[in-house]
Amino acid sequence: MAVDTAPHSANSAEPHSASSAEPRSASGRAELPEGSAKTDGLNSPKPDGLSPPKTEPGEPAVALNIAVLTVSDTRTRDNDTSGDFLADAVAEAGHKLADRALIADDVYRIRALLSQWIASEQVQVALVTGGTGFSGRDSTPEAVRPLLDKHIDGFGEVFRSLSLREIGSSTLQSRACAGLANRTAVFCMPGSTGACRTAWQGILRDQLDSRHRPCNFVAVLQGRNPHSASSAEPHSASSAEPHSASGRAARLNSPKTELAEASASGERQGGSAEPVEDRGLRGSTEFTSATAPRDSLRAGSATRAAEP
Repeated sequence: MAVDTAPHSANSAEPHSASSAEPRSASGRAELPEGSAKTDGLNSPKPDGLSPPKTEPGEPAVALNIAVLTVSDTRTRDNDTSGDFLADAVAEAGHKLADRALIADDVYRIRALLSQWIASEQVQVALVTGGTGFSGRDSTPEAVRPLLDKHIDGFGEVFRSLSLREIGSSTLQSRACAGLANRTAVFCMPGSTGACRTAWQGILRDQLDSRHRPCNFVAVLQGRNPHSASSAEPHSASSAEPHSASGRAARLNSPKTELAEASASGERQGGSAEPVEDRGLRGSTEFTSATAPRDSLRAGSATRAAEP
């Protein structure tokens, strides 16, 4: 079952769910005790205990291209509340919804679509909801991990830490995970709307904000080291270009794949690297890698075979 039966499952007593026993006013809105913070809006405060975001004054935000994927065997676009929340949150934060999809909990279908997004120049971030629990068909982590170049271990750690305050030890049943692939960030979270809200408000909203300090993932997606003194390091004022809107846009719009470097390397080794036309998010996106000439490979094999 794709919609997680883990911490934030819609089938369990989800702490974030509006269906829980909350006092309501005559208008139907949930009433909270005086002085308490609302937690059901896109811009509601972070979970208790987190410091407010630190942003660079006057710095324009970078709009990212973000795709949203719901993994579920049972949900449809009519009742995909988690996908709706993430899509609304993306727009509310000033980003662009590059694509949205809902597919069954199948390793190969998940992997195929994410591979397409990772290869595309039109997607910088993929938000995946669903399939991170322990039921028989929960397979999002198995589908995603082989695609990643680097794992963002802290995402799952921080998510479960936030969730621990809300649902206690049940958070152990969430396998939320994330990573980077081809300069694309992939974040996988449970299938409930409450879990998506926790992940967005507690982690993603800041880490996808180019103004957030001391660091955020926008610099990484732009191919810059956020901790390098020569890049747009949050604590450094010596580099003006990365802080400029034009410089940031140029970096963000540069190819995600390092084909130029691969091509130069291939030429030095007698090979080549040529990009094949990107046919769109829903089409086929292919890349040819730098490879040595076949004759050279055969010669090398023959030489090794002749060696004692």
